[in-house]
Amino acid sequence: MEKVKLKLDPKTKILMCILVNIPAYGIANKNFLLPFIFIALGMLFYNKLYRQIMNYLIIYSFLNIIKLLTPILPTVLVHMFGTLIISFEMFLPFIAYGMVLIKTSSINEVAISLDNINAPNFIIIPLLVLFRFFPTIREEKNAISESMKLRGVNFGFKNFIIHPYRTMEFMYVPMLFVLVKTGEELTVASLTRGLGGEEKRTYIKDVKFKFIDVLAISLFILLIWICFKMKGM
Repeated sequence: MEKVKLKLDPKTKILMCILVNIPAYGIANKNFLLPFIFIALGMLFYNKLYRQIMNYLIIYSFLNIIKLLTPILPTVLVHMFGTLIISFEMFLPFIAYGMVLIKTSSINEVAISLDNINAPNFIIIPLLVLFRFFPTIREEKNAISESMKLRGVNFGFKNFIIHPYRTMEFMYVPMLFVLVKTGEELTVASLTRGLGGEEKRTYIKDVKFKFIDVLAISLFILLIWICFKMKGM
């Protein structure tokens, strides 16, 4: 069944991805980020993307559990993973809105939307490659996993804990080579379709910046302003 799309212009979602970094990196109290996360999860819920919501909540809960356990963890582990966890926590809002952008916008919609404002090719092409990159990587990962199963090597969280070096050798090393190759192939495919040409492309579908987009961005900026106001109290 076809997904129900959230009727926002892709430019609005891209702008949200950028703006959410202001409170994420400008406010020390990460509780102020909860409204932004709830908005992103609400957009995913509207589009019936329940699996993505569940995965995000699992990651969010895992990070908070680790933070609660910090006082009883060995000092070495706290120093090793503390900075990584804090950095990842600051990056979580961007991940949420990135999921909204990728899951609720098609490649064509993003290309049309950015082309309407005459965005340069060095912005459009990497974004379109990024959109196609993750599904392709997922396919490659499944192919590597299946081929390793034939050799008696199974991947999973349990095996990663028990045999971390073997997992990295048989899964992540091939994935690094696949990442480079896939990025090059997708870039070439984009250029082959005329994205790097000088002539302006024509499109069958039209994507317009509507009143709902202006309202969404205005409310988003207002929420950021409120958070910084409350921070100063």
